[in-house]
Amino acid sequence: MAIASNTTQIKKLGSDELEIQVAPDFGARVISLVDCRSGRNWLTQGPMVGAQDNDADFTGDPSRGWDECFPTVSRCLDPTWGRNLRDHGDLWARRWSHTSAQGQIACTYSAPDYTFTRSLTLDGARLQVDYKLSATSRTPLPWIWSQHCLLACQPGERFEIEGLGDIRTDSGELADLTPIRGMEDGFAQKSYGKVRGQARIGVVGPQGSIHFTWAEEDAPYLGLWLSYGGWPTDNPTHQIAIEPTTAPVGQLDQAIAQNTHKVLQPDSSVEWQIQLDVSA
Repeated sequence: MAIASNTTQIKKLGSDELEIQVAPDFGARVISLVDCRSGRNWLTQGPMVGAQDNDADFTGDPSRGWDECFPTVSRCLDPTWGRNLRDHGDLWARRWSHTSAQGQIACTYSAPDYTFTRSLTLDGARLQVDYKLSATSRTPLPWIWSQHCLLACQPGERFEIEGLGDIRTDSGELADLTPIRGMEDGFAQKSYGKVRGQARIGVVGPQGSIHFTWAEEDAPYLGLWLSYGGWPTDNPTHQIAIEPTTAPVGQLDQAIAQNTHKVLQPDSSVEWQIQLDVSA
């Protein structure tokens, strides 16, 4: 079942420095992250298109804004879950419940096996993101998670990276960390780096900056996605994702094979936290 953007309710969270819009009915997607001082929206824009079914594909136009990937990023089959795990995981485009309080929006996705909650708490230009994963199944469940926050960046802006080892592609090449290039470059690359203690990764330029900060114990890896007009081939995008993640691969079965997955035990909960800071 597809969801049309004009039927999706939008919840807002704001301060003098930052305004955020969230669509709980559409995977709790953050569709807007605006620096009120400059007017810059840091998130890629586009219609909220995508399906709720297990065969949904989130390539190209459906890949916009900020979503969460769990219990896999790429489509795969896992015997423990007893089903095919869909593209970008269970959470995309599906309806979440939500609660609001002063300076906070909390959204929860409830599945037969687990509940997944993301709470956004705004303090000025700083956004604290708290996650909680709770088991409702009697079976231990393997999982990986990746924050999927697609940034709308400008050519010439540059990366700032602290608290990471080498960032490399699957083939072992060093990631391209040169200043951001334009659509005409036709380049796309996914790479990973190991967090050392605490990571602080950002994009900076004359129109402001955004930084992601998190602890190794919460997300031991960085996933870095770059598309300068190189993906997908039929409708290229210009987007960047700084992705705190629990594994240096996108498929849960690959993470299990290399023992970089996590396991949600029955009657247990897991919590972690990411921080975003925006400056004009």
